[in-house]
Amino acid sequence: MSPLRKLILGLFSVLSIVLIGIVGLMILEDLTFLQAVYLTVVTLTTTGFGDVVVHTPRGMIFIIFLLITGVTLIAYTSGIFVSIILEGQLASFIGRRNMSNEISRLNNHIIVCGAGRVGRHVVDALRREGESFVDQQGA
Repeated sequence: MSPLRKLILGLFSVLSIVLIGIVGLMILEDLTFLQAVYLTVVTLTTTGFGDVVVHTPRGMIFIIFLLITGVTLIAYTSGIFVSIILEGQLASFIGRRNMSNEISRLNNHIIVCGAGRVGRHVVDALRREGESFVDQQGA
């Protein structure tokens, strides 16, 4: 699975656990929507102010589940995001997407395979002639 797909899956998972937390707290603890959102965010960010608390054992068990699952998913998603940035995969992905977009716009174009010493001369000649082509840099 590509890193970008992992990131999207991680973000979807975090959003899902937030929604599960909100709905679960509204049902189990009879909280208002705003209280449930607040307690879910405070729990998942491990802030724990203590001003809105659960009062039932089932609510406590739910908060434990929410805390363990949510913090794990947030850590996983954050790790993927940092990995993409540090490894330069985001720039690589954007470059490939830009080149693919440029290729899809071409019609009656020339493909230059191999851009070594001779290939560079071919590319230079194509530029001088105004021909449509795509090289590794997306020229």
